[in-house]
Amino acid sequence: MLWKQEYRDYPDLEQALVSASKSGKGAGYPEFIVVDNRARPLMVVEAKAHSKDINKASREAAHYANALTGGGNEILAVGVAGSDEEEIAVSVRKKSGEDWLPIEYQKSPIQWLPTFDETSRLLANPDLFALDPEVPPADVMEARADEINRILRECRISDARRPAVMAAFMLAMWQSKGKISLEPEYVLLN
Repeated sequence: MLWKQEYRDYPDLEQALVSASKSGKGAGYPEFIVVDNRARPLMVVEAKAHSKDINKASREAAHYANALTGGGNEILAVGVAGSDEEEIAVSVRKKSGEDWLPIEYQKSPIQWLPTFDETSRLLANPDLFALDPEVPPADVMEARADEINRILRECRISDARRPAVMAAFMLAMWQSKGKISLEPEYVLLN
């Protein structure tokens, strides 16, 4: 990951952004650029302090991504807006012709930064704009189930109550939209 002006250590990236300023002439300075091990750009990210500015962050990321797409490079444009004090919004888009289209999961725009594997799949296929969940192999799932079972056992939760406890956790994650908290509105069990 190259932050702000660190891209200047890479001649191809420096050349691509030499006149990519958002406000006129001069070099552009995206928040950061994610590159592969050959310094090929995979995603450019622009961030804003307030979630209400997600569209601006997304537009500016696409602006920088347009500068970096020369030479046939595919790249994701990512806008991130918000802070710890408010909701954080994320926009991930990929170019299709002249347009930047959102990356979707189950027909809704994703709200996360794609993993390296997800990014590689998206960039390898020009027609791919949707992510399907990656199901871990059975041995990984079994290991996680054993770990969860061990934790519940150490917490002295009986075998009979474990399904209800897991269901309560799942409901808490859904209700809190993934922001697990001890706030009374999210606590389901005492």
